[in-house]
Amino acid sequence: IFQDDKPVLLVALQWGLHIHYYPEESFNKVMCHALESVIKSTSGTYNWLLRLHPVQLRGEEGDACERYLSSEFSGMTVEWHRASTMPLPLLLSQVDLHITDMSTVVIEASWFGISSALLNPFLNKGGCIDNLYEYERNAGIATIVPQRAQAIELWIEEKLNVGKMFPVVDTGESTA
Repeated sequence: IFQDDKPVLLVALQWGLHIHYYPEESFNKVMCHALESVIKSTSGTYNWLLRLHPVQLRGEEGDACERYLSSEFSGMTVEWHRASTMPLPLLLSQVDLHITDMSTVVIEASWFGISSALLNPFLNKGGCIDNLYEYERNAGIATIVPQRAQAIELWIEEKLNVGKMFPVVDTGESTA
């Protein structure tokens, strides 16, 4: 979808979060405010793909979701139309990291070796869904990240820099 060298971050959205987890009136019914803030502040640094749940593509829910995304992210390197309709394996082949409240895309992303940040606080020990993605979390491919902008940004930076921590240095010496 993007034709540049910037890292590509996929956000898998869910419908019904306001019904099951975040009944507060201030919740925008799409994503936590911290993630919204991170997307806005880093849209020049990263390419963002938002994959809507099928329910968020149609009817009243779809209209509300489209209005929210258009009002918050228009003019930024944030894409949700193609990212929501493209086959998931094809989409994942273009992604560096995955962020979600609690989408099952965590499992598919793990098959591609893509790390996932889980933002739902009910996944923490003692939460009502604390056993979800246990395998992926124990394997280190999925991490629970607090719903704070700084924590999300730090997770992104750490995961993107993992391969850059120990650069290969050519000393010019032969090992033979």
